[in-house]
Amino acid sequence: MKFVNSIKRLSLKNNSLSDAGVAKVTMPCRMFGVGLKLLTSLDISLNPAITDKAVRYLGKLVSLETLNLSGTKVTIPGGVSKLQDTRNLFLTEQVSA
Repeated sequence: MKFVNSIKRLSLKNNSLSDAGVAKVTMPCRMFGVGLKLLTSLDISLNPAITDKAVRYLGKLVSLETLNLSGTKVTIPGGVSKLQDTRNLFLTEQVSA
């Protein structure tokens, strides 16, 4: 799985991803300092099961510059404020149908 170390952009948009899924995707980087270390752009938009809980995992992606959280349940006071180093953050309010 050495290829994971070289991923710079990743889209998991509209993928039924949850907080637990974000934890699993970021685990190698968080726990062992490997995998997704070079990730600069992550799109996890349109995954309404992602909440403020996932932000603590995303904060461990130290190279992350662009993050799309549109269509998730991440809030500004609860989660976004913890992503200080992310340069480009996209967040739109979830629209109820």
